[in-house]
Amino acid sequence: MLNIFDGKEFIEFPNDEYNYDAGAISIFMDHHKNLWLGTTAGLYFYNYTEFSKVAKNTLKSQVVSFVELDTTKLVMGVSEGLAVLDLSGYYENSTENIEIFDESKGFLGFDCIRNGILKDSENDIWVATSDRVVRFYPDRLIRDTIKPMVVIQDIMATGSQPEYTTSYNLEEKIDSVLELPYYKNNIRINFHSIHFYAPEKIRYKYKLTGYENNWSLPSSDRSASYTNLSPGIYTFEVMAQNIDGVWSKKPAIISFEIIPAFWQTITFSLIVYLSILLISLAVIYFFWNISRKRRLQKEETEKQISELQLKTIRSQMNPHFTFNALNSISSVIYKEDKEKAYRYFTKFSKLVRSSLEVSDKITRTLDEEIDFTKNYLDLEKIRFRDHQFEYSIDIHDDVNMELVIPKMIIHNYAENAVKHGLKHKEDNRKLKIKIFSQNHLLNILIEDNGVGRQQAKVLNEFSTGKGLQIMNNIYDLYFKLYKIRIEQKIEDLSDDSGNAKGTRVVLKIPILG
Repeated sequence: MLNIFDGKEFIEFPNDEYNYDAGAISIFMDHHKNLWLGTTAGLYFYNYTEFSKVAKNTLKSQVVSFVELDTTKLVMGVSEGLAVLDLSGYYENSTENIEIFDESKGFLGFDCIRNGILKDSENDIWVATSDRVVRFYPDRLIRDTIKPMVVIQDIMATGSQPEYTTSYNLEEKIDSVLELPYYKNNIRINFHSIHFYAPEKIRYKYKLTGYENNWSLPSSDRSASYTNLSPGIYTFEVMAQNIDGVWSKKPAIISFEIIPAFWQTITFSLIVYLSILLISLAVIYFFWNISRKRRLQKEETEKQISELQLKTIRSQMNPHFTFNALNSISSVIYKEDKEKAYRYFTKFSKLVRSSLEVSDKITRTLDEEIDFTKNYLDLEKIRFRDHQFEYSIDIHDDVNMELVIPKMIIHNYAENAVKHGLKHKEDNRKLKIKIFSQNHLLNILIEDNGVGRQQAKVLNEFSTGKGLQIMNNIYDLYFKLYKIRIEQKIEDLSDDSGNAKGTRVVLKIPILG
């Protein structure tokens, strides 16, 4: 724990403003009035604004004492001897040049004593250690100016299996690029320095161009390892530094290339890319073609339904029907029943307009179909004139009138009932239409009390009998187009004696959603 008295009170560290918790073994104030703190973990600098650790990669032992030498050097007692910091360089350009003096450089003491260092009048340094007092002469220091030579000894290339390990001895000069197979991409490079003075103090820095651009931090390690290198060309450079900070004149260099496997080449990647592109295009074309066929099939199905429905419209709106309708309306006009004539003219015009407006559509709402059928039946009523003809349309309240159904589906059965069943009956002609929802089905019942189908076949000698066939074709195409299966059931009605008394048609249309 560290406490500093600012003239008024003691400030304890760490605190909310400063997270410094290294404490202090020794403290020294330099000529700039800044503080240097010796700790068990190295050297710290405090300028009353922040704490900074100095030379953390060089000075890792505890600092127990300080003295300033000519305001340019800061001498410190450390575990292994003395450490000298270039103080002027630190202040001028923030460099952290530290020189260590230990046994290899002539310092014979062991374990400097806390605060046991001073400078005499001749600028010599006296250092108290645990076993002696050492006199240090800064002016008599002889620096090692010989630039150490560094040699790359060998490269070990290792793969995923032990048998893939190969060692290449490089002490003999190799001018060409060393080629390695793709599976030997774990590399260990060993090197050493040829220097006779304090070889154990030699420090190295290196870099592998093609993998990294910056030099490593100086260290005493004499090997460098790289794992899982990608195929490519690499250049390894290494330099050595002697105990006095002098670096090699030039680095030792070795180049090697990891040859890619065939699947790692640009050609293979291009083939894979083109293959994926072609497969993607083929898949896209396949689904586009399916979509196009479905669209064409849908258009063809709609066309066929439209043609079938157009046949029913032409059948319903044939000249004979038109003539009868206009003739009946003329009869009403002749009787001077203008209001009734106007009403029937309106129904006739709505029938014609509705037929023409939806001639290109294959569906319409239930409400529109009922309205069309009503207009048709009202016109048929005046065809019978004084002969009785009544119809009723019963729609339950829960029926959604906006449901979409095939066009003419109710009208066609109503028309068949009038043309084939009721036409040949003398009187009491009745047609009932009932619509209700049940079990997600729209149920439509069309029932007449006519002469029955068997008698109608005999009496309608000019009938083609294709009306129901057309409807069956429409249902098949409708299912193909919308996947909605419409069920049709036709029942012959008879009395207790077995005599025909009409026909009932039951339609069931699934309600989706």
